[in-house]
Amino acid sequence: MVRRGILKDVSSSRIRQCSSAKAASILRRLSEPHRIALRSCLGLARKGLFSLAIHGSVAADWPDRFSDIDVTLAHDASLSREFLHSKLRSLIARIGEPLVEFDAGHVGAPDVRIMYLRCSGWVVKLDIRFVIARAGLILPATSLVLYDPEGRFHSASIAPPPAIAVSLLLTKLTGWLWFGYGRIARGEYFAAARSIDFSREHGLLPLILQRHGLPQDGHRHLEQRLRLPDILALKRTYPRALDHGSLMEALSNLHELIELELRRSRFAGKKGLHQSLDSIWSCIQSSERKRTVRAPFT
Repeated sequence: MVRRGILKDVSSSRIRQCSSAKAASILRRLSEPHRIALRSCLGLARKGLFSLAIHGSVAADWPDRFSDIDVTLAHDASLSREFLHSKLRSLIARIGEPLVEFDAGHVGAPDVRIMYLRCSGWVVKLDIRFVIARAGLILPATSLVLYDPEGRFHSASIAPPPAIAVSLLLTKLTGWLWFGYGRIARGEYFAAARSIDFSREHGLLPLILQRHGLPQDGHRHLEQRLRLPDILALKRTYPRALDHGSLMEALSNLHELIELELRRSRFAGKKGLHQSLDSIWSCIQSSERKRTVRAPFT
């Protein structure tokens, strides 16, 4: 069943402010461990030194028991790093037992602290960022200001959606098709599977999401956001096994979807790119006909 609330883009060019009634509604919809975590963050903000914004599925008002509690705490420039660290430690203690903790540098956000906490017999993932209240502050696309009587988020803005250049993505996908085949032909099956994944995630999926007018949220809730024909087509680009035949089948299905998106597109140079795609696929087919049968990788 499609969850309609996920199909629409809930992001906005302006920061949404949360009424007290809305805040209460959000808290009621959370599971008990998540409610404890968010109430603890809200309690810290209400002491006056911080303003609180929430992001992601909780801000969009479709959380579940596996949702992150993703928050930004804005403060004045006078607070020291040592003071912020002590507040973070006391916040964690109020929520539950810390299990693991690290920064989000792996996704390009080293200022975000990621914590997995055991709370009321469950694991809660808390993503927290302390920021100085200033002009030009950028918040994630799906954001909701939960508490800000001092107006620290007044001049903040929402991160703009990523620009999707259809012709460039189709051009890259055409080249990546040959790159992926090279890994298959060499017997580098792990690298080949990764190449197909990369093409799907960074080329094909953004095109499909844009065509349907959906936010560029990658694979998040993809089963609920896309229609069944698109889901089934994407599934066929996943190899059934790490062997030559399965990977070639996935690559062929990827090629079909690239060709389909190219036919649906409109841009100058489309005809030339279609010829390039046909040429690359023809070379792949020729190579397959000539290849020496290799023993499967075990």
